[in-house]
Amino acid sequence: MNQFIDENLAGGKLPCAPLMVEIEPTDACNLRCKMCHVTYRPDEARHSLSPDLLKQIEGFRGAYVALGSGFEPTVYPHFITLLNKISEMECGVEIITNGMLMKGDISKALADSAIKIVNISFDGARRETYEAIRERASYDDVIANIAETKNRLIGRETFFAVNFTAMHSNMHELAEAVDLWDEYGIDQLRILGLVVRERRQELLQESMLPVLPTFYANLQEAATRVVEDSKKIALSSPHFFGMTSLKGIEKHLHGNVVSSNNPLTRIVPRNRQRFQTTIDNDGGVRCSSPFTFARILFNGDVQLCYQFSVGNLHTESFEQIWNGKKAHAVRDMVKNDDSHCRKCDYFKYCLKSDRIDYDRIENHFSAPLIDVIELLPNNNVAFKDGVLFHDSPRLVDVVKDLNIVAFKGEYWIVPQTLGPMDLNLNDVRGMEGVVVVPSYRQARTLAKSMAAEGKNNKSSLSP
Repeated sequence: MNQFIDENLAGGKLPCAPLMVEIEPTDACNLRCKMCHVTYRPDEARHSLSPDLLKQIEGFRGAYVALGSGFEPTVYPHFITLLNKISEMECGVEIITNGMLMKGDISKALADSAIKIVNISFDGARRETYEAIRERASYDDVIANIAETKNRLIGRETFFAVNFTAMHSNMHELAEAVDLWDEYGIDQLRILGLVVRERRQELLQESMLPVLPTFYANLQEAATRVVEDSKKIALSSPHFFGMTSLKGIEKHLHGNVVSSNNPLTRIVPRNRQRFQTTIDNDGGVRCSSPFTFARILFNGDVQLCYQFSVGNLHTESFEQIWNGKKAHAVRDMVKNDDSHCRKCDYFKYCLKSDRIDYDRIENHFSAPLIDVIELLPNNNVAFKDGVLFHDSPRLVDVVKDLNIVAFKGEYWIVPQTLGPMDLNLNDVRGMEGVVVVPSYRQARTLAKSMAAEGKNNKSSLSP
């Protein structure tokens, strides 16, 4: 981080707007996928970004915009309005979607937009495998939707990528996935190993850790299929990064991507890495997100670092937030203390996704879940009563100036006036205005009561 600051932000200068913005317009999804955090969420309210707030986002005109990340953007009721707005702002656009709604008006809107990359999440190559992993999804419908959208974009430079989360139940279909997506003209198939993010026995049973040799053999078979059959599609996996030999196809390895000599092959740009990281002199990846990137949430919060909200579009424009005191405070904090960066899953599994070493046990689990290693299926130990804990603070609702945060099986009511904090600290519970209750319903009822009594001052900095 310090090198990036020294080389690019000398004299305290800050880009007048971020280079990249991610917009998470809803916290809902139409599917329930086996490995996804949405599937294991308790009964909580779902939210959508108010379309009235779109007049507040002119401050990042010309930036590169990613729609969706942790939820499904196309279920947002005003998705087409949002897409039209950022296209009018001359923003390059990419989307990550499960593809179920990428048809009809939404497909046409994508084709009419400045879409640069379409990322489709699709795990497995066979219908029965895919639909078992992605509950509520239709294998045939998603493939038809991809074909429809690709046809609308004929003649455009738009890239199409498929993200395949490899797990115990689908890892034997990697080579089949190469054949499937090459047939449909997909530019790149990305294979990412499952990261266990919830304390659930069914997720441990899907972990790749106990079967890594088989996983690696399947990756080798898929890579060989790409090269020997001169596939147009490229194949990427963190496992490939830095390898000196892939059993005869090492000359076709570029970073973490394997490609054939097919002249039609196109490698999909890694724009998150381009805009949010720098490489130091030793080849290490450094995160520059607080200075180049912002994230807009469903409730209007603007985040830096995927951890701290520094303002809200309900009360300020994006430009005011980006240049505001709270944003600068977060930048100063991470500049002087990189402990937040070292434990950030977004940096580890997204910004450094091409360099994940699957031979390291800790890379199969979200940071707070390292202690579950001894509970892997080959140890025949199950979770007691299938208890689910939220080990990383997660914003689930906002009542006026009170944040409701799910954390370690409890719900925390946290006044926004308290600013950024680490909920792991014991003294947080004793801070003025902080209340901890066992259920979301209790938290929301109590927060409404507290807000009505006017016990808190307004602010927009949240944990």
